[in-house]
Amino acid sequence: MLPVSVIIPCYRCKGTITRAIASVEAQSEAPAEVIIVDDASNDDTVAFLEKLSTNYAAGQIRIIVLGQNEGPGGARNAGWREATQRYIAFLDADDSWHPLKLSHQIAWMERNPDVVLTGHPCPVFEKRALERAIPNNIAARQVRREDILLSNILPTRSVVLRRDILHRFDPEKRYCEDYLLWMQIVLSGLPVWRMEAPLGFIHKHAFAEGGLSANLWTMEKGELDAYRRIWADGLIGFPQYLAASAVSLVRYVRRVFIVLFI
Repeated sequence: MLPVSVIIPCYRCKGTITRAIASVEAQSEAPAEVIIVDDASNDDTVAFLEKLSTNYAAGQIRIIVLGQNEGPGGARNAGWREATQRYIAFLDADDSWHPLKLSHQIAWMERNPDVVLTGHPCPVFEKRALERAIPNNIAARQVRREDILLSNILPTRSVVLRRDILHRFDPEKRYCEDYLLWMQIVLSGLPVWRMEAPLGFIHKHAFAEGGLSANLWTMEKGELDAYRRIWADGLIGFPQYLAASAVSLVRYVRRVFIVLFI
């Protein structure tokens, strides 16, 4: 088994969690543990998860139930605290992985032990994606400061990181909490790399959630707040803060146009 703890936050996720877990089960090399964190779902999600876990070997899936809703960052932190393996891999309940994701990504990180975090592209799922060959030697490049400031090139479903790093998700932040954490890690000088292979998938258009410009504006405010926080922490200068915020606003206008007119 691979020395990795898979952490899946879940809130009212009955409609998608089976697919996500199936993609973990389909890995060419199995992870040592899978931790599902129910974020205080106010329906029968926990009972559904418990029944689902009986389809797998005893102890293969651990379920953590939070007493109050903490948001995706807090839920991931809860799973992180309980994880026992050298690496942490994040998967959201409505996403899935390529069967070779963990074997390739963990092998690469084992060969490059100085790297604390890796990610990769995650296109919209199509059946042919699972049939495409993934090379053994996947091209990879280091994520530079300017890369991470321009956009979040590390989708959460793509990230594998070392369990022992000190950074954590901000439990008070509900939007773009993942982007904030990746920026904090990269901008603090820790080595982060991006593998150039589609090893994970989303199952809806990137802007489909909610489908309304109001929801997009909520996400945009979360991104602008993330830039403000890293500037306040001294990780970037004021000119960088203004430039990153301006680029973010341009992207927001483009997303609104796509949702409303395309």
